[in-house]
Amino acid sequence: YTPPYIDGTLTATRIPFASDANTLTDDADFTVDPTNNALTVNGARLLNKGTNGIKGTYYGFNAGSTTTITNAEGFNTAFGYTALSSIIDATSIGVLYEASYNSAFGYQSGQSITQGLNNTLGGYRSGRLLTLSNGNTAYGSNALRTATTQSQNSAFGYLSMQSATCAEGTAFGYNTLQLASGSRNTAIGWGAGAKNTSGQYNFFGGSEAGQEKTTGSNNVYLGFYSGVYAKGSSNTFIGSESGGQASTLVTNLSGNTFFVSCQGLTNTPANTSVSGDYNTHAGYQSGLGSTTQVSYSSAFGYRAKVYTDRSMVFGSEIDGDRVNYGFGGESYASGVG
Repeated sequence: YTPPYIDGTLTATRIPFASDANTLTDDADFTVDPTNNALTVNGARLLNKGTNGIKGTYYGFNAGSTTTITNAEGFNTAFGYTALSSIIDATSIGVLYEASYNSAFGYQSGQSITQGLNNTLGGYRSGRLLTLSNGNTAYGSNALRTATTQSQNSAFGYLSMQSATCAEGTAFGYNTLQLASGSRNTAIGWGAGAKNTSGQYNFFGGSEAGQEKTTGSNNVYLGFYSGVYAKGSSNTFIGSESGGQASTLVTNLSGNTFFVSCQGLTNTPANTSVSGDYNTHAGYQSGLGSTTQVSYSSAFGYRAKVYTDRSMVFGSEIDGDRVNYGFGGESYASGVG
């Protein structure tokens, strides 16, 4: 038996392949980079296991860093064009660690991370500008895209926290907390808390809950369109459209509690609560009986209406079952029936 003769001229570091049954050849566009433990195509890294042992696994055009790792734990994983491509050598800037335990999946995902730890990113440009950040989780196209040094955020959904500069935020859904600069907000639902900026410690639950709110802290908005235009702090709006929908009227509501659908938005839309404080409305379309804004008042029941400060109303003035009380101020009516 005579083995087949293999002919051909090869060049060091190039990947050989058979051009026909008896000839090996290679191509300058397909090479091995032994220094960086990488396969390259036309100069672009496709697989990089890192240096100083196995410090990471990278798949994609120029994914991962070729920087020599000296102090890092490493174990980064990147899939996608330039994902995790900015990891630096810690000793070059006088610190004890570089980027470790990061996972980035998608075009430019985690592209700017230099020393960040424990970030998990998935989606087109997710976490693209993070640098020294730790403990972020972002899934979705452009999720957490422009944050830089912020840490411990969780963003799930297209454009979720896209332009946020806050820390410790939690956002689930399209466009949630997109502009947040205040910390420790939670938004769940389509567009929830989308325009919140400096407000902190807010909870937005429901499609478009608090969507147009920009400032104010310690609020709870729960339900479709709840508090959609409301400003101010320490409000609790629970129920669909609670807190009103008046886009040009709501100025500053603080310390209010509205329960059940459409509280603060009565059957007369012009009577929406827009600036009163420390009111409690519970019942469908309960709220103000006129355009006059009141404070420290309570309305309980279907279409229950209040007209003055420090008043309490039980029941609708339409069905004749209301009971009205006044406390500390003038009451417009009292009695039963």
